[in-house]
Amino acid sequence: EHIRKRPGMYIGSIVTKTATEYTVEGNKFKQSEITYNPGILKCINELVDNVVDEAKRNAKLNKLAVSICQMTNTITIEDNGGIPVKKADGLDVYIPEMIFGMLRSGSNFDDSQDQSMIGTNGLGAKLAAIFAESFTVETSDGKKYFSQTYTDGLHEKSDPKISSSSLGFTRITFTPDTSYFKSSVDNDLVKKIETRLYEIAACNPNLNCSLNGLPIAVKS
Repeated sequence: EHIRKRPGMYIGSIVTKTATEYTVEGNKFKQSEITYNPGILKCINELVDNVVDEAKRNAKLNKLAVSICQMTNTITIEDNGGIPVKKADGLDVYIPEMIFGMLRSGSNFDDSQDQSMIGTNGLGAKLAAIFAESFTVETSDGKKYFSQTYTDGLHEKSDPKISSSSLGFTRITFTPDTSYFKSSVDNDLVKKIETRLYEIAACNPNLNCSLNGLPIAVKS
């Protein structure tokens, strides 16, 4: 509740703005006037940046796939990594639940760890959950699959679903609280997300990025 009452401290402005900015159109950067909600974009960037950080730790993680359904205002972020599906040390919660559903937790919050990553405040993806109408975590570590859904800004959560799986991935399905932001996942916001993916692809050549199934191709 504290975070939702003071969003400026955590995700910046939640007021939809119009500005002249560079976005990608037809594989080229073009300057144009666009209108989007910075708060929603920040939440999405937190989820995407999580994958970028993890790719630096895990050489096997080389996929970042983003899918957007504007009809339902839903964004899905998937990678080919995987979070250990086991109880956290000293806690009666699974590690994915701790990472995405408990504030001030995660390796980026550990001062003894490498702080060259994007996220270092222990909040990150949890902010997206807090400002979400619905936030679903799915992950598989090659042995077990985990799924859990948070609703009503992290106030409600389902029981974790655990099953056997030989896959390795993490998938976040995020539906921002459009009534809170008074904004939706519109065309200009999609442009900003696409531009962010081009930036990530250019700066992380070992990470294969895609948007709605189409590769984000950067030659150099």
